[in-house]
Amino acid sequence: MPAAKAVRGVAVFFIVSRSKVCASRTLTRHRYCDMNHCSTTGGYEATRSLLVLKHPPTAIFCQNDRTALGCYDALREAGLVVPGDVSVVGYDDEEISRHLRPKLTTCVLPHRAMGRWTIDHLQEYESKPRDRQHYPITKIECSLVPRESEGPPST
Repeated sequence: MPAAKAVRGVAVFFIVSRSKVCASRTLTRHRYCDMNHCSTTGGYEATRSLLVLKHPPTAIFCQNDRTALGCYDALREAGLVVPGDVSVVGYDDEEISRHLRPKLTTCVLPHRAMGRWTIDHLQEYESKPRDRQHYPITKIECSLVPRESEGPPST
């Protein structure tokens, strides 16, 4: 499957697509850039751009739950069903994720763990001159909250 065209931007949508050429599922990064990239409108527009690909996705991982709301709207407008035609997963477990239909599968943003890490490391970085401060990439576990918006792709 040809890779999705990458566009500079912050919002990243991971899509899973089944290519007619390749029977296995392929994970592709599709970047979408818009002033409203973290918004419902950004999710709607990004999803519309995904649906016109030669091999549209069977799953979309949205940057946050607000973009997933826009994703739902674009999929519904295109006559597609979540999760029957396209699975959708959000990120940050906002309250809206529990009220969407179907309820949105999402990941919990670990606010407490992020705050704790910051406090624990703040003093370490304050002692260094500003031009020598380097902030390492730190991975903090984000739990999956399975709900109703993901499943195997229809054949």
